[in-house]
Amino acid sequence: MTKTMSELPGFAVTFLSLISIIYLGVLLSKNAKLLELKEEDIRTLNSLLPMCSKCRKIRDDDGYWSELESYVESHTGSQFSHSLCEECADEMYGDQEWYQKGKKKRRQKVGKKS
Repeated sequence: MTKTMSELPGFAVTFLSLISIIYLGVLLSKNAKLLELKEEDIRTLNSLLPMCSKCRKIRDDDGYWSELESYVESHTGSQFSHSLCEECADEMYGDQEWYQKGKKKRRQKVGKKS
């Protein structure tokens, strides 16, 4: 037989109300933390970075210039690994026989996968 809230003893009603309040507090706290993280992401994405047009260094809030990679790593936790895009590799090594052979082999592999 189910009793309504008015039929329960006072301490039980108080206890159930307290549990409900705690549960709602936990839910609100989690949502507040998510909103705070989202706002931080938005602020980061919306900020303008002063960048040198020639060397691409970034000026920080203290006026010091840092390499782009160093700045991003120190402000985001991201890390860089470097490689060459095909255009730059062609520009740098396009006249080298070893490079031309390797490029031909890569094209053949890609052709076989298709």
